[in-house]
Amino acid sequence: MRASRHFRAEASALVCLLALCFLSIPAQAKKAAQVLHNHVRPAVANGRAARVGPMPNNQRLRLAIMLPLRNQDELTSLLKRLYDRSSPNYRHFLTVAQFAERFAPTKRDYLAVVKFARSKGFTVTNEPANRMLVHLDGTVSQINKAFHVTMTNYRHPTENRGFYSPDREPSLELGVTVAHIAGMNNFSLPRPKFKRAPPNFRRTSVGSGPSGAYLGNDMRAAYYGGTKLTGSGQAIGLLEFDGYNLSDVTASFAGSSNSVPIHNVLLDGATAGSDGDDGEQVNPPM
Repeated sequence: MRASRHFRAEASALVCLLALCFLSIPAQAKKAAQVLHNHVRPAVANGRAARVGPMPNNQRLRLAIMLPLRNQDELTSLLKRLYDRSSPNYRHFLTVAQFAERFAPTKRDYLAVVKFARSKGFTVTNEPANRMLVHLDGTVSQINKAFHVTMTNYRHPTENRGFYSPDREPSLELGVTVAHIAGMNNFSLPRPKFKRAPPNFRRTSVGSGPSGAYLGNDMRAAYYGGTKLTGSGQAIGLLEFDGYNLSDVTASFAGSSNSVPIHNVLLDGATAGSDGDDGEQVNPPM
C-alpha cells in the first residue's frame, strides 16, 4: 500500500511537471516585442502639446516600414572608392539590382515584413526594387493594434493647428529588424518657399525666359562664360512638391542649347500636371 501511494504521488508530480512544461512553451515561443525609437516628438513626450483625444478608429493613414541596409561597413568603403580617382572602382556605380543584392534587406526579410503587415490587416501598396520600404495603407485601429500605440490628436505647441502622433514609441512582434515607421505623425509639415507676385508687379530682369525670367543658360553665361563644360553624362534629381505640365517646360527652354530629356517619377500616389502655378517647378537649373 505504501509503495502504491508512493507511486501515485510520483505520477501526480510528473503530470504536474509536464503540464507546467507545456504551459510554458507558448510563452517562450512568443517573440519578444521590438521597441522602436524617435517616433514621439519631444512636445508630446514632455506634455507641451495638449492632448485633444484619440484619432477615429476608422481613419486611414499611409505608412512605410523602413528596413536598414546590410553590410554598412562594406558600403561605406565602396562609397569612398567610387569617388577616389586612384581607385579601380572610381565611378563604377552599381545598378539597382546590384545594390539590392549586396546591401538591401534580403528578400526573405522583406517578405517577412510584408507577411507581418498583411497579417495585421494592412494593404501593402508598393514594393520597391531596393526592398527598403514596405508601404502600408490601414486604419488607425489596425495601427494601434499592430504597433501597440494609441494614435492621438494633439494641439501644436507653436503653430495654430493640430497634429497626430502615437502616444508612445511603437513596438512590434517581428524577428526582422525595423529601422523606422514613416508617417506616424505630422508634427512637421513641408512648406513651399514660392511666393506669388502682386498683381501690379513688373519684372525688371533681362533673362532669356518668359517675361524676362532667368534660365539655366543665363546662369551659365554669367558664371561660366565660354567654357566647354556641357554636363554630358550627368543626371540631376529634383524633388518637387507640386506638379507641372511638361509642355510648360518645353516652352520655357525653347531655343536653349542645353536641351535635356526630363523624366517624371511620381511617388506615393502623386499625379502629374499643373494646378495653374508651376513657375518654380518648370524652371529648374539647366
